[in-house]
Amino acid sequence: MKRIIYLLTALVTLSSCTISEGWNNDQDLVAKMAANMAIDEIRDQIHILSYAQIIDLYSRSGDGEREIIEDQHLPSVRLRQTETGWNVVRDGKAILTFECTAPLDTLGSVWTVKVATDKQQITADQYWTIECKGKKEWQLSRHIIEPSHSTTSTFDVVAGDQIGGQVQSSPVYQYTITGECSIVQDEELVAPYRIDMKVVNEVVFDNFKYYTDYTGTAFTKGKMSIRVTDYKTGEAVVAPFHFTISPEYSNQKIEYLLIN
Repeated sequence: MKRIIYLLTALVTLSSCTISEGWNNDQDLVAKMAANMAIDEIRDQIHILSYAQIIDLYSRSGDGEREIIEDQHLPSVRLRQTETGWNVVRDGKAILTFECTAPLDTLGSVWTVKVATDKQQITADQYWTIECKGKKEWQLSRHIIEPSHSTTSTFDVVAGDQIGGQVQSSPVYQYTITGECSIVQDEELVAPYRIDMKVVNEVVFDNFKYYTDYTGTAFTKGKMSIRVTDYKTGEAVVAPFHFTISPEYSNQKIEYLLIN
């Protein structure tokens, strides 16, 4: 579950921009690192939503269908019902808990998701909430506090078609995402950075394209506004920038922004 743990808003007044054409200097490397962490946070969010969708499908199915769903989408884990919802279990231990009182697609329903630590203990300081906002529309909020880093994020997600695959490896639906996140990390990880990201053009995740027409990433389009600051001093580590997502890694673009 370590891969599920990685990134509120910092809006700035922008005037003009310059475009970086490669990852050749320290500023570009820091910017690319921050963009990757922001993308990972989005991926983590929709990964959890994909889990919830499969669990919701499982809960509505009969015994025969349930076995097929587990084998197809959750081959290395199993689902176990609890008094408050469902546990995702591996080797007899719960690695995720989903607390829910209504189906996932019930308007206003809220699911709470908690993740196990390295010691395989479910804790209250790492959790998501998934709130249904409409047909196939959810708001995902994440809150994680650890000694070495913290993450807060809120994303509005619209789910598309189911595209198959194993939910442990990757989300099994198509998604369109907007929202924002803040990641704070200290020297134990990489550097004492705070990363603030806001989606300015909706991000699209299409795993079907990734598997059928491999180009590099399942994120096919979108743009994010990102600031990277020293969390101790508040000073900018690099100039604020926009990061444009492309399915081809080589076509992803950083545009550094000048502040008045």
